[in-house]
Amino acid sequence: MRVHSQAVNKKNDKDKTDKECFGCLHRYPKNAAGLSCLADHFLCDQGGCATHFVNQLFGDQPLGLFDLTPGSFGIKCATCRALYNMPDIEARLTTPELQKQFAELIALYGGAVEGCVPISCLSCKETYYMLDGEIDVLLQCSFQSCGKYSCLLCKQVVAPNAQRSLLTHVSGDDCCSAMWPRYQLVMRALENGGTRTCPGCGLRGRKNLNCTHITCARCKIEWCYMCSRKADDCDKAPGTATLMGHQVDWPTNPLRCPMYLNELSSVDQSFDWNSAAALDEFHRSITLALLQRVCTGDAADSSAVLYANHPAVFQGFTLDQIGEFTMPTVLERALATRTGNE
Repeated sequence: MRVHSQAVNKKNDKDKTDKECFGCLHRYPKNAAGLSCLADHFLCDQGGCATHFVNQLFGDQPLGLFDLTPGSFGIKCATCRALYNMPDIEARLTTPELQKQFAELIALYGGAVEGCVPISCLSCKETYYMLDGEIDVLLQCSFQSCGKYSCLLCKQVVAPNAQRSLLTHVSGDDCCSAMWPRYQLVMRALENGGTRTCPGCGLRGRKNLNCTHITCARCKIEWCYMCSRKADDCDKAPGTATLMGHQVDWPTNPLRCPMYLNELSSVDQSFDWNSAAALDEFHRSITLALLQRVCTGDAADSSAVLYANHPAVFQGFTLDQIGEFTMPTVLERALATRTGNE
């Protein structure tokens, strides 16, 4: 079929301005109506390919074509995995049931998807969005032309028929499969220590200023960067209703927080009055405290095995640093809303 299309191109130069529908393989004028991804792969409206694709997509929900990026919902091209414009997709939903399903997906994935992370095949770069607790150390790519395994810990690519190589990843106390649970906990501690999470919608990020008052760019709620509580939930001085009341008497009241992180230097000299340095020290301390939770005590042996095989995972922290760290008392309020391995 594609050979025929190439023959037409050779015969008729005007076809250089045409485009081919990858559904029915017919050629259409460049301005023909249809559905095009961001890489210009085209599905026609005239032959019904675009509408058929969209309705089949929502009917069967093959998740390989759904972009479930936290905070964003998209649909990927079946040919190249580039994204479509969502209004073009919505315009081709033919029944109220499908329109409702589309709206529900937008509502669900348009906000934060707690614990949902992108995982890419190390061979073909196809990306999957998976719940954190459901990720195995060996990811087998489901893309038809690939099918290879990616080890998400040692970053090796293994062919599906290489049984001996696959066994080395799942056999033994120091194999990747055995180290994987501890690796996940360490990575989660590093991520949570280096960022803060909006208590309203779950949007994660890091400020570039040391003011603790923050308004979420997504859900627009105001919250405290230090204790991670919504402004409405923060303890405040009597007669006050805004975050300004949350900073009153903070050095002596463990339920209150300073307006600027560099003010911590007034009660703990380990903090620098320089605002950038204070912000860095704040996140470093939170990170070490969270790493200490998942790398010491009963976890010491498995952490030692992980560190011996993959020290770079710890991003410059040593096990001695983690074990000997003492959390500044003034920062305990910053961990009060984080329990377990959050």
